[in-house]
Amino acid sequence: MAEIDIQLLVRDPSVNAALASRIARAPGFLAQVRDAGFAPLPGSIILTTPSDCSPVYCAELVRDGVRVVLLAPVPRESDRAAYALAGGHFIPMQVDTHELFAALREAAGDPVSPVAE
Repeated sequence: MAEIDIQLLVRDPSVNAALASRIARAPGFLAQVRDAGFAPLPGSIILTTPSDCSPVYCAELVRDGVRVVLLAPVPRESDRAAYALAGGHFIPMQVDTHELFAALREAAGDPVSPVAE
């Protein structure tokens, strides 16, 4: 099975480190930390937060063929609607990462493949 490459675009170093560590422990996933100057290629999967990616930027990325998963520390319904309209996957940040990995698999086009989380 090919690894699902996840590009982390999160400015907060502690959140970035925690996400990279968690993704690295999940079979079938590879996390790469990126900075603000990173230009993702079409087909890339970006994991980011609402504070790091506005709905407008999300829509631009999606329009360019990038799949965007937004991890929200404070999931507001208005934000969920704005990111859904922009084409992003919006999920709450939780200790239980089942929903996160389901969203990442879905973004990769692999919604049914089980992963030990």
